[in-house]
Amino acid sequence: MGLAEYNRKRNFRVTREPPGTAPPKPRADGAGAYLIQAHAARRMHYDFRLELNGVLLSWSIPKGPSLDPREKRLAVHVEDHPLAYGDFEGIIPKGQYGGGTVLLWDRGTWEPQEDPVAGYAKGNLKFILKGEKLHGGFALIRLGGARAKAEGHVEKAWLLIKERDAQARDDAPDLTETRPESVVSGRTMAEIAADKSSVWHSKPSHLDVAGTPGARAAPLPVRPRPPRAITRTKPPEGDDWLHEIALPGLRVIARNERSDIKLFSDRGTPLPAKAARKDRPIGDVVRMLPAETLMVDGIVAPIRPGSDKLGYFLSDLIYLDGHDLTRVPLERRKALLEELVRRAGEESIGFVEHIAGGGADFYREACRLGIEAMISRRADSRYDAKAGWVRVECKAKGTGKKKTPLPNPLPASRGEGMKIPSAKEIPKNLRLTHPERVLWPDVAGGFTKLQLVQYYLAVAEHILPEVIGRPLSLFRCPDGMPSDPNAKPACFFMKHPGLMKPRSLETHRILARSKPGIYMVARDLAGVLELAQMSILEIHPWNATAEQIEFPDRVIFDLDPDPAKWQPAPTKDDAQAHGTSAGAEGLGGEAELTQCSDHQLRDCVVVFDDIDQRCRCCSVCMRRHRIHAGYSASSISSWALVNGLTSIGTSLVCPSSGA
Repeated sequence: MGLAEYNRKRNFRVTREPPGTAPPKPRADGAGAYLIQAHAARRMHYDFRLELNGVLLSWSIPKGPSLDPREKRLAVHVEDHPLAYGDFEGIIPKGQYGGGTVLLWDRGTWEPQEDPVAGYAKGNLKFILKGEKLHGGFALIRLGGARAKAEGHVEKAWLLIKERDAQARDDAPDLTETRPESVVSGRTMAEIAADKSSVWHSKPSHLDVAGTPGARAAPLPVRPRPPRAITRTKPPEGDDWLHEIALPGLRVIARNERSDIKLFSDRGTPLPAKAARKDRPIGDVVRMLPAETLMVDGIVAPIRPGSDKLGYFLSDLIYLDGHDLTRVPLERRKALLEELVRRAGEESIGFVEHIAGGGADFYREACRLGIEAMISRRADSRYDAKAGWVRVECKAKGTGKKKTPLPNPLPASRGEGMKIPSAKEIPKNLRLTHPERVLWPDVAGGFTKLQLVQYYLAVAEHILPEVIGRPLSLFRCPDGMPSDPNAKPACFFMKHPGLMKPRSLETHRILARSKPGIYMVARDLAGVLELAQMSILEIHPWNATAEQIEFPDRVIFDLDPDPAKWQPAPTKDDAQAHGTSAGAEGLGGEAELTQCSDHQLRDCVVVFDDIDQRCRCCSVCMRRHRIHAGYSASSISSWALVNGLTSIGTSLVCPSSGA
């Protein structure tokens, strides 16, 4: 078969596997090499390999070899491999060709019983194995006719049979069960899978950056020259800025040169030996990115709030497989990086999302959530000292200020006549983990995830019409709201599923702000219950359905009154009576309106038809005794686009995370 098929399936600029042109390494005694590699890929199997004519003839044996001559084990002939392949034991990342864990189960030499070339050609190859686990005579017999067709491997189906000799054992347990360990390291499959120090990528990343504007062929830099953010008091404005949450953690730049990992600080200096040892798991996960050489910038932080396990959250791609990307515009670098992270499929590798434009809204929302700071970078900026990164920190609030208490999100929990399903009525196909987890500690003595599921079941007929079929923006609190009212909630807004794969939610690729993204859509009650399983405390459906994304069927009016204490609040009927149309979110709900009698409502509402006029005149000082009718949904989500594709509302029967 030769190595043509082996080479065709691999890109050796990316993979660490040895190329098929590698010169063979013959043994000093002239004997041919024999080995078996246990391979935990999509299905567990054993790769049986014999050296012949400078290559490793290879067969995949689903059940592994047997010492019982009566056992005829199917062996599917696969592409030949180079001799250097026989030394490998480690990990092939998921998504790569043959992705999984490889254990060197046996090795030694083999001696043919007759001319091996002739025997192989006619499909009857007999030999003696001298391995560390297998000994004695074996035969490989090629199947033909109906048996080969039945096995589904015409021309490739063989049988591995133990010859009856002194090493044969009738009814003996399989050695793969009694001797599962590696002959080279003594480790089990699980121990090898947990060690990321030996990884290769057998499949090209397909991220061809050669034609990317700004990319240039260059050697991997010895050390990075990372930009530093300048602290400002206000976020930059303009659609050409990308805004990110400043994650609490340690900024680390990682350099990967064929699995040799080096870590650097935010100043570009190598991390001290002690810190490098501590962050060794980060180096291990960097090896899982589908590239032979690369350099990335990111933050080392807990994989989730309260977790002891660290993750590496990547925000920039500096170098990739022979190409310097420092002159590539930031937005393109992040798009490449996002794809690399997606293909790695590792829980410990994250991608730092961003929002384009709307810096003031992003800042206000970030501070509301208790986030320490935000980072802003120009979409077209390079990765150099003149990149102009901006850091804006949230203003510290006085410790003596009393925080508004969390409201009861579920009216039914107060016994207001709604029947709450029992735990036995929870759908059996719902995989609910940690049902006892308290999501709202200040509600009804501690409101749990199970109770949230029960609530959704009780109000299903009301909530489903509000949510079904619409892309969702979600407010997620994996550990629930804090019991201390003054503590920062470990929560975040979630637009994309990222590495999560919710089983009951659809994903749709939608172009928003000229950037495609993956968004989640619930189609039935199972999808809504999946949100409860994810500890989603707020559900914000878009104003358009996934099928008619260019044609919103809802409009959000965000009413910003004079902050004085006003009452009573006008009703929706009041608004309609005076020619003003608004949803229940804006009237009689979030805003407490005052000093306006019913007949004065129109005089108290300021509406600007001219968008430019509105932008010039919307300061708080111009709202004295009036209500400013805006067109964004800032009281619901301050980073929503202004009645654009991603404008969102709040489902009227969904719970709320807080005031």
